[in-house]
Amino acid sequence: MKKSELLILLTLKRMKLYKDKELINLYTNTSSSQISHHTNFDTKLNSDELEHSKKILDFCEKENIRVITYFDSNYPKKLKNLSSPPIVLFMKGNLELINLPSIAMVGSRNSSSQALEWTYDASKKIASCGFVIISGGARGIDSYAHKGALESHGKTICVLGSGFSNIYPNDNKPLIDSIMKQGLVITEYLPEVHVNRFSLLERNKITSGLSDKVLLVAATIKGGAMSQFRVALSQKKHIFCPSVSLKLEPTAGITEILNNYKTVHSINEVEDIFNPKHNSEDQHDLLEAYC
Repeated sequence: MKKSELLILLTLKRMKLYKDKELINLYTNTSSSQISHHTNFDTKLNSDELEHSKKILDFCEKENIRVITYFDSNYPKKLKNLSSPPIVLFMKGNLELINLPSIAMVGSRNSSSQALEWTYDASKKIASCGFVIISGGARGIDSYAHKGALESHGKTICVLGSGFSNIYPNDNKPLIDSIMKQGLVITEYLPEVHVNRFSLLERNKITSGLSDKVLLVAATIKGGAMSQFRVALSQKKHIFCPSVSLKLEPTAGITEILNNYKTVHSINEVEDIFNPKHNSEDQHDLLEAYC
């Protein structure tokens, strides 16, 4: 997309005149020369907002943040399958990771030490086999999933629930900085956007949307992990959980899922499937075997 078109798109997004799905339809069915006229901008407001959008692009260029729109050839193919894909993405790091075999590892922020240790070990093993580990950069399970991938010199993607100028949680910033260097950080939010409850829930569609499989490690009956489960279920992702016999607390949500959803599989261990004897040519079979 040309810079002039991108400026208008970002302006429309900032002004919240349209939802992303409406913007995609607008840009699909309206020529770029008619967009400005079609949206009935007030001339002064249009000029002011376009200038703000230009500052956003200048910031992204300075910080080596790529701005990818739904209409660009390098937009993640997996996200185009969503019912309401984000029209613009901000990404920093290795963009090639978005189309590689991947597993989302998610779970409760307030997980037990055993659950965190299991997540870390599982992430190391899975990442060492060439899979990209996707998570949300939060405290708890997310952090240990990212750390395991980084420790094994594997690849990981962090999906933010805020903009690049307001990374959350702040105490995870060193970890997220490391992901930018070794993996990829991605968000649909403009750089100035602060985190809020809605944005944390909304990022779930990208976390599971980018993945081939979803591993839900630990969950309470209510909370963000169960929200992620429901999003992944609606996206018809292959979902699996550790066996409750491993006692990776909290297990209440996992127990409810395994008792009520026959499509969700239980696993006991990781190393029997993900081990050094497998090579990269076996990755597709491993994904199927893992669940």
